[in-house]
Amino acid sequence: MLQALPLFPLPLIKMPGELLQLHIFEPRYRKLLEDLKTGEQPLIGIPCTIEEPAQAGQLGCLARLKSIIKTHPDGRADIYLEVIDLIQLDSYSPKWLDKPYPGGQVQVLNAQNTRLEDHWLMQQLRLLKAQHPLALPLSLQNDMGEFDLLSQLPIQDKAKLHYLQLPPASKARKALLHYEVKQLGLLLMQQKAVYKGFCFN
Repeated sequence: MLQALPLFPLPLIKMPGELLQLHIFEPRYRKLLEDLKTGEQPLIGIPCTIEEPAQAGQLGCLARLKSIIKTHPDGRADIYLEVIDLIQLDSYSPKWLDKPYPGGQVQVLNAQNTRLEDHWLMQQLRLLKAQHPLALPLSLQNDMGEFDLLSQLPIQDKAKLHYLQLPPASKARKALLHYEVKQLGLLLMQQKAVYKGFCFN
């Protein structure tokens, strides 16, 4: 079922359960913050614009106002949004209804934090964490879900977006995650070597 929501396009993707810190300064988004505070608009959609401007078919996240960290004298504000689900954008309008901020129709995906049943992946992550405890402070649990891992892995949001665009529980999803973990291992090894005075050609 489609749902009408205010929208705040951003070049990022967050997983359900994550917090997103924002600095609100544009007048249109100050108005959106006021509507979030009063409850007139309890939820907000955040289309992911890493690869293209906001448009139909785009993935993003669904969030609600968690807290206001600070309100500045000139009207700017620092806030936390709590991500509660993933969305797919169906339509987008730069000015929505009688509001100055964007909005549109979204499909709420009811995304599931599927448990990771991947022995090789967990083994590799535990090995990387043991080798690079400061650079990779992962919290690894036997029953952790894929969103738990994606929210912790220091990989680009573009890779996370591509992961979410693939069919759930597919071989392609598993292969992409394996590739990103291998690349992460190589990067950490290179950083450690450079720190010790070695250089890779």
